Amino acid sequence: AAADRRMSSLVAAYDALAASRSRLVFATARPLVERHRKHNSRTHLVRNVGNFHDFAPAADRSFCPPELGTLPRPVIGFVGNFLPGKVDFTLIEAVASRRPEWTVLLVGPSRNGTEEALAQLASRANVHWLGAKSYPAIPRYVATFDVAIIPYLRNAYTQSCFPLKTFEYLAAGKAVVASGLPELQ
Repeated sequence: AAADRRMSSLVAAYDALAASRSRLVFATARPLVERHRKHNSRTHLVRNVGNFHDFAPAADRSFCPPELGTLPRPVIGFVGNFLPGKVDFTLIEAVASRRPEWTVLLVGPSRNGTEEALAQLASRANVHWLGAKSYPAIPRYVATFDVAIIPYLRNAYTQSCFPLKTFEYLAAGKAVVASGLPELQ
């Protein structure tokens, strides 16, 4: 815990230093803009975007990988990196537990010790964790979803993020449910 605090302090110090020495700073979320403007008045908000062309085919469910086409519906899905300070594993577990007739499809690599939590989730009959997939393959997995989720924890990190996957999910024609991210309000 102390090492994590020291690392966070070091990263914050170098982040401030980089902002103060830069001619221009671009940030993807309002809290980041506010933080960097303290060090550089030439800080600008530039939102994330998604590649519509890549994800639009995922609006057609037949675009999904054939082995996933027979999953019980609805399919609630998430694509992303499973980081311990970012993804709310308890929330995903609650959804899977309360709705055993739903399929929860998780696509992405474990990171920094989340493999155990993912394996525990995947031990449930209605949860499938597929691991890491190449970026060009991701739209095929998103095509499987009926509802796309962004199950993020509520903390300082997530309060300053704007998930790119929001636009990818929308380009794929998916309903999106996100957990309390100010930047998505």
